[in-house]
Amino acid sequence: MVKLPKSKLLSFFRLEILARIILAVFILLALRLAYMQLIKGENYRKRVTNQSTRKVWVDAARGEILDRNGQIIAYNSPERNVAYEASVYSKRAQSNAVTRLAYLLRCLPNELSENLRPKKRLPDGTAVLARNVSESSFTRVAERSDEIPGLILDYESARRYPYGSIFGHVTGYTGLIRSNDKRLKDSLHPFHINDIVGREGMEYYCDEILHGRNGRRMVEVDRVGRYTGVLLQEDAVPGKDIVTTLDVRLQKAAAEAMKGRVGAAVVVEIKTGEILAMVSSPSYDPNLFIGGISQTNYALLRDNPDHPLVNRATQGLYPLGSVFKLVTSLAGLETGVFTSKTVYHDTGEVQIGNHTIRNYHKAVYGDITLEDALRVSCNTFFCHYANAIGADNLAKYARALGLGDRTGVELPAESYGQIPTPVWKKNIQGESWYPGDTVNLSIGHGFILVTPVQIARMAAALATGGTVMPLTLIKSLRQGGIETVYNGERPETRHSEFKPEALKAVREGMYAVVNKPNGSGRRAKVPGITICGKTGSAMLGKKTFAWFASYAPYEEPEVAMAIVVENATSGGTDAAPIAGEIYKTYVKIRKNQNAKNGK
Repeated sequence: MVKLPKSKLLSFFRLEILARIILAVFILLALRLAYMQLIKGENYRKRVTNQSTRKVWVDAARGEILDRNGQIIAYNSPERNVAYEASVYSKRAQSNAVTRLAYLLRCLPNELSENLRPKKRLPDGTAVLARNVSESSFTRVAERSDEIPGLILDYESARRYPYGSIFGHVTGYTGLIRSNDKRLKDSLHPFHINDIVGREGMEYYCDEILHGRNGRRMVEVDRVGRYTGVLLQEDAVPGKDIVTTLDVRLQKAAAEAMKGRVGAAVVVEIKTGEILAMVSSPSYDPNLFIGGISQTNYALLRDNPDHPLVNRATQGLYPLGSVFKLVTSLAGLETGVFTSKTVYHDTGEVQIGNHTIRNYHKAVYGDITLEDALRVSCNTFFCHYANAIGADNLAKYARALGLGDRTGVELPAESYGQIPTPVWKKNIQGESWYPGDTVNLSIGHGFILVTPVQIARMAAALATGGTVMPLTLIKSLRQGGIETVYNGERPETRHSEFKPEALKAVREGMYAVVNKPNGSGRRAKVPGITICGKTGSAMLGKKTFAWFASYAPYEEPEVAMAIVVENATSGGTDAAPIAGEIYKTYVKIRKNQNAKNGK
């Protein structure tokens, strides 16, 4: 056996060790390759695909809102947005992109980086960094877009409200969907985290009608994130337009008449229950909310002591005052406590226990009938008969005229109001009902609370002979040039069979309020139309609420109206003149319509 030299044995040993190391490296590489291909292969294939394709939302065009004559009161206009493919790039790349964009957009980086948060991104990882960008800023970004990989310059539809605050509480406004909105998990009607949805008013209540159905698109992109082609597309279905019952001319007149006052005005078409005008004052401009309202502007609205964000027409709860005497009149006539010819001798005051109730300005009217009592709003007449009628009957006829119940108007959070009874007081306050409570209720004081829309409907019900209709803001829907009837859920129409002579007496009293000497509502009188109404004043603490409820014309009623003014003097002084101004516009509209129809 040949014995190798020691030096050669050492060299051979070293070669063997090196060979084994190389073999081990190749084995490890092979195992790693197998792991990547067999186990992680699908994941890597997806990553490669995602780097060359993107899922993009196609937002549905939101339906417009129009008045009854086709005047647009809410529409869409193009909005320039800057977005970024956040999920594709590292945090360092994101930070560089934000810094660069902030310089080009002339804003602070943290204003953009806030929108990079994962919760604010679309499901495909896109983050909308800036909305409603000015044309000059958009152009600057477009010129340097090659320097920012993953940048997306896009146009979306932004909501616009051409009449501003005039329709603020009716239209409401839109905004970004909230992260906890259940619709984000609804696969049948896809929404995304940057979706624009209704947040208030009709925009909120009718969002399902207006929003439409979003589409989706699979697109190819190049290495810097620019779109190069469309692989797959699911078209969006636009929302439906809503033709409202409102008339821009009457709405503007109501807003002008209420300018500088706190309160509400509602005008209703009697035969249909269609709302022709609805104003809550002060109002707000929904355009402030486009793209998100600033903290400063929101604080001004939120902290305003007159609460401009509250829709007083549907949500405001008010004591009614002497307008409730219409209910007391009907209840007294229906129960036979008095008739239209009953003569009451007024001494200017009536004693209820230890409490003395007097007429407004301590007036004394002597011998008066129901018509006189309504005309001058005599407190003592109704207080005298209150307990003979009874609290339950007063509540019964109040409900028969629609008080204490929602009108069904298509706006969020409509209030029910409150019609008190002895049972109600016992259950809610744990106290007994006293004769003085009935007396207070008979003249619209005490525990009663109503909304302006309820009072407009009550006036319409008296004009129609007891028909209480649901009120509506929607006349029809439009899509693709086709107009359809709106079949949304509404309360049922109710009809109460009142005695014809009872209704006649109440109506004659309402006529006298406006058209006879010393009528408390005479300031509402305007040429060209015969108005019937009732004034009211109610105090809550040191605050006086002035009311005027009415309908016209007397002969063949067409419209009913309710006006309430806060911080006022009286219904005749503050609310009736406002109604008169609105009726002037209605007369002009009516005259023009008759001229078109050849009448």
